[in-house]
Amino acid sequence: MMKPTALGTLVKQRRVELGLPQSALARACCVNPSYIAQLERGHIRLPSPAIIKTLAVHLTDIEREIYTFPEDLLVAAGYLTPDEAWSDPLGPQKRLLLQQLQQFSDWERALIVDFFRFFILTIRTMEVT
Repeated sequence: MMKPTALGTLVKQRRVELGLPQSALARACCVNPSYIAQLERGHIRLPSPAIIKTLAVHLTDIEREIYTFPEDLLVAAGYLTPDEAWSDPLGPQKRLLLQQLQQFSDWERALIVDFFRFFILTIRTMEVT
């Protein structure tokens, strides 16, 4: 029996936190449900960066403030070191943006969430077509 990897553990943690069954995450990521199960158990040690980015999108819920950054998944998979992942000039800005969201009123945050929801749906639609 293989030991779960850091990536598999993180994916499962976020998926459970979001209340997503493996089949729903698999469907959203356009992979077989057994792929998600194998990933979480450590049978898939190095998924492609494209799969990691897709997982990050679907393991994020802005409203509930559950964020999964592709950089965190890339580090967990072993593609990058933490220093490499966050040396991206936009990396720290992403985290700062999330901290700054706390200062907005509920109404302002709702507007921002609606905008991002629209933006993400637009990107997902473009990926499918």
